[in-house]
Amino acid sequence: MQSKIDKLTNELFISIAKNVNSQVMCTPCGMLKKLIKKLANEDLLTFENREDNALSIACGRQIAGINNQLVIMQNSGFLQSINVISSLVLPANFTARLIITMRGHGYDYTQENLNAPELTITALEAASIPFIWLDPVEVEKSIDWLLEPQNEQPRALLISPDLFQGEY
Repeated sequence: MQSKIDKLTNELFISIAKNVNSQVMCTPCGMLKKLIKKLANEDLLTFENREDNALSIACGRQIAGINNQLVIMQNSGFLQSINVISSLVLPANFTARLIITMRGHGYDYTQENLNAPELTITALEAASIPFIWLDPVEVEKSIDWLLEPQNEQPRALLISPDLFQGEY
């Protein structure tokens, strides 16, 4: 029998795989390690060492005509990427899609991450980037919202550590 985490990982993988038309950009994230492994095993993943670089590469792919770019990152990396968002993504109307794991939220109460969720949400709102939290009951609906190709603006899907408790 599949664990809740394995079921959630499989649902995320299936929903992402059917909606992306190029490799997903990703920085390492222990919370999503099973998803990252699945994406890598299917050659659907490109690793990058910094979130701002991953986001810049995704924008470059969009310039080349490859739309619906997905970048997986932690919220600390999202905050580190504010310059790329404000100086490249927003002015050039790139449609970056972000999956952001929310370190410092719920189960993940480490001291260095405690302010990161509030700062992330504030930054998303200030940049007018719509976001939703991953609904573990409606995974496909959450990914469909994130990757909907008709939408012409950046979007973010936030993932709580509570959904992957004990996996990292």
